[in-house]
Amino acid sequence: MPRKFFYSYLCATRFSRPVSDHVALLRCLPMVLQGQRVLEQRVALAPGFWQHPSVDWLGGSLLCIGQRSWHPSFVCQSTGVVEHEDNLAQPDEHPARFYLMPTRLTGKIGQISQTDLTNPTASPQALCHAVFEAMTYAPGSTTPATTAAEAWAARRGVCQDYAHILIALCRQAALPARYVTGLIEGEGTTHAWVEVWQDGFWWPLDPTHDRPAGPGYVKWSHGRDAADCQVLRAVFRGAGVAESTLVRALVMEV
Repeated sequence: MPRKFFYSYLCATRFSRPVSDHVALLRCLPMVLQGQRVLEQRVALAPGFWQHPSVDWLGGSLLCIGQRSWHPSFVCQSTGVVEHEDNLAQPDEHPARFYLMPTRLTGKIGQISQTDLTNPTASPQALCHAVFEAMTYAPGSTTPATTAAEAWAARRGVCQDYAHILIALCRQAALPARYVTGLIEGEGTTHAWVEVWQDGFWWPLDPTHDRPAGPGYVKWSHGRDAADCQVLRAVFRGAGVAESTLVRALVMEV
C-alpha cells in the first residue's frame, strides 16, 4: 500500500563578504520515478533568486538559480510530499556501460574479506552486508575527495564512502552500480546509497544501514559516483568565501 512522506531540506550559507552574480545548480528536488510519486514540492530561496527547473544528463531533478545583486548569505529550503510504493526498484533493460566502469572515486579496492566476494556470482546483498560489517561510521574521517580505496584502507568513513566502496565491489563483480543521493527518514542531513542492476531492475541498497532502500528514502539524483550528484554547485563574483554552512533535513511519514 502506498505511503506518504513529508520532506524538508534546509541549507544556509553565510559568506565572509557579500557576493554577486551568484549562479548555482541545486539537486534538492525528488525525482519522478516508478515507486516515487511527487505530490507536492516547493523551493524557497533568499535573497530572491530566479529559478529554472530542469533535468540533468542522467535524469536527476535539477534546479538552476541565480541572483545578480550583492548579498551576504544564501538560504535554500526545499519541502514537499512524496508517495512511496513498497518496492522502489527501477526497471531498466539496458543500463549504460559506464555504470560498470571505475571512476576516480570508485576504483579497484581488492578483496573485501578472506572469502573473495568480488566475483561474478557475488550477490549485491552479500556485498552490502560485507561493507557494513567491515566499516566503522566515523564523521569527519574523510572528505568529499576521498576515494573508495582510501576509505577502505582506513575502514572508516561516512555514507558517501560506504556507497563508493559498494559500487567499486559491484563493478568488480560485473554488476552495474550507481550512486544515489537524497534524504531518508530518521536522519537530519543528506544521505547516499546505491542502486545495483540485476534482472532488468535497479535494486536500491543502503550499505550504511545494511538494508534495502525502501519507503522513506526520498531520491534526488543518481550518477556514476558522488561527483555526478553534488547537491549544490555554485559560482559567484566577489572576494567573499563561504564562512559557514548549516544543513538540516527531515523526512517523516504523514
